[in-house]
Amino acid sequence: MNFSIKLFFTGFLLLPLTVFTQTIKIGDGDSADRIFKHTSVLAADSLFGRGTGSRGEKIAEKYIIDYLISKGIPPVSGKSWFQSIPLQGYTVLDNSELNVASISEHKLKLNSDYVITNSGTETLIPSYIETAFAGYGITAPEYDYYDYFEIDVEGKMVIVIDGEPYSTDKSYFLGEEASVYSLIESKLRIALSKGAAGVIIIPVEGRSGGAVEWDKIKSDYQFEEIYLSSRMSSGFGAIINPASAKVFFEGSGVSVDDIYSMVFENKVRSFYLPAKIEFKGKFISREFISHNIAAAIENLNTEEWVILTAHFDHLGVGKPVKGDSIYNGLNDNALGVAVLLEIAAGLVERKSSLNKNVLILFLSAEEKGLLGSKYYTSNPIIPLVNSSFVLNIDGVPFIDEPGSFEVIDGDHSDLRAYFEKFAKKNGIKLDENEEQISHKFIRGDHYSFVQAGIPSFLIQEGRLPVNKPLEEYTWLKYFYTSNIYHSPFDDLHQFINYDAAAGFAKMLLNFILFMDKEVDSPKMKRESPYYSEYLKLRRTN
Repeated sequence: MNFSIKLFFTGFLLLPLTVFTQTIKIGDGDSADRIFKHTSVLAADSLFGRGTGSRGEKIAEKYIIDYLISKGIPPVSGKSWFQSIPLQGYTVLDNSELNVASISEHKLKLNSDYVITNSGTETLIPSYIETAFAGYGITAPEYDYYDYFEIDVEGKMVIVIDGEPYSTDKSYFLGEEASVYSLIESKLRIALSKGAAGVIIIPVEGRSGGAVEWDKIKSDYQFEEIYLSSRMSSGFGAIINPASAKVFFEGSGVSVDDIYSMVFENKVRSFYLPAKIEFKGKFISREFISHNIAAAIENLNTEEWVILTAHFDHLGVGKPVKGDSIYNGLNDNALGVAVLLEIAAGLVERKSSLNKNVLILFLSAEEKGLLGSKYYTSNPIIPLVNSSFVLNIDGVPFIDEPGSFEVIDGDHSDLRAYFEKFAKKNGIKLDENEEQISHKFIRGDHYSFVQAGIPSFLIQEGRLPVNKPLEEYTWLKYFYTSNIYHSPFDDLHQFINYDAAAGFAKMLLNFILFMDKEVDSPKMKRESPYYSEYLKLRRTN
């Protein structure tokens, strides 16, 4: 999550959510009708938000497989439809205790004062431990940046600020874009490698012009934490409400406002804190199996595979908002699954003319930290070295037909060059990569594949519409992100332009067919931090 959400069009914020509750537009074409049908099933209340490991997710699994069977699309030869993923879930209870002792003692309340981001193996800190402030909590040798250089955090709780050092120089923490070091999991991993007990993150007030939206953060972390059973973490992770963060700095001679000043002046430093902390967590836990679903359109004359992905899970059932507790996830990502089903049907009709194999992968547990894709890359159904590239579908045009597109590839591979070639041939306009596009890249399943050394990317609608006025289109996209995304309102009551979704499916299908005729496979760039993984795959071939 990016805590620093930019505030645009503030005059529109008082408009009601019914702005998205309009008549659904369904195109005359069969493609739009099919996408509408798929989405209507997958985003229905009867699936209860397709939470990972839930009954609703299993209903979605059956629907996807039944449709694939109806189109004559089988699983990979000799394999099951299902790739089983062993998972463990933890739900933190309200009677958990986070206590801070400094000049005085403070009992912090779950949700009001903090949320848990990582409970490890039911984390318990039974007695008070020391704390330290570690700036952004980053160690990045490639940028000669070391927040832990002057402090020893062995056995301590580390307090850090969200984000990373600001720069307009793209060669330093990717400039104005967000690098992997801004991720919560990166901060926790670095802290644990230094021997820390865990990390508490302070969202920064005022960055990008807006206040921290604590209610949004609280909502995002109300759901069960889920981990791969093979990758359980023992560290504690939390986000502190900025209004409560002062308790960590009592007696230090430094205030929270001073910390914010350090951020804005780019003078962040690390130091020990007098405060001590204990955490007595109360949890409900479970072990369960979820599934990725894999189908294949195979060509026995080649070992090369194109991988198409879309995650089919969402958040499930959460705390009610305006009386609605089902987080349906229509755009995120029932619509993406519907588009992938449509593309799969189009590809199987052209099977005899395809030069490459196609793996159609519906991924679980994306909302829990890309777990389905992480599990796949550690346990591939086909050898990773045979994977030409990955196209992930997560975010489908639904407001208007796009007048331009964004290529979100993190600049790790030459996939953009291939898409530019395709776009030029077909009169498609591409946007320049905008600020925070890297943040989009590291939040999707495509990122797991890049980390494994496979060129991967995401295509999304760009900044230009075809039919709507630009200002209205831009505001509607912003309104969705700020008010609908990851809320119970991302459901079948909102306006969806299924013609736009069908056009997107057709464009992606044509791109896949274009890539099918390319002799050379996409390559990772030498400057990518995952280029070594790319080379490793090819050396083991």
